[in-house]
Amino acid sequence: MLSIRSQLGYAQSKVAAILGIADKSYKNYEPEKRELPLSIAVKFCEEFNKNLIWLVYGNSLPDNEQSARLARETSQAVFEPADANDKSSSSAEIQKFTQYIFEQSLSKGTSPQSCSFQPLDKANNLMKYLKDPTRRSISSPTLCA
Repeated sequence: MLSIRSQLGYAQSKVAAILGIADKSYKNYEPEKRELPLSIAVKFCEEFNKNLIWLVYGNSLPDNEQSARLARETSQAVFEPADANDKSSSSAEIQKFTQYIFEQSLSKGTSPQSCSFQPLDKANNLMKYLKDPTRRSISSPTLCA
């Protein structure tokens, strides 16, 4: 709740007013001094366009439209460097690479396009990393912001 309020630049009293609750109640919910009632949690998510799973567990599941967009952008992020590099990769390698990009984008809340493949050897290093079953001989490349 704090992160959303901070992003919007709202005072606690403004969020409390939006939720239709007393300032004091909200001030206790935000730092988890008091348990947040489900009705307030649902209203918060509706008002601020957030997923209840995100509010409760701290991670979000993308909706269908977001999932489709993320899948499309992930495939672009994977295949554009592969086409430019003109190296053939096995289906299993491409699957691992795609999964890595997807997971990084989902966990960091960024677009797969934010993954930096310039120069293309970064993409090649990631492929080597994913091929290595022990993943000890190559350090994990940082591609996604």
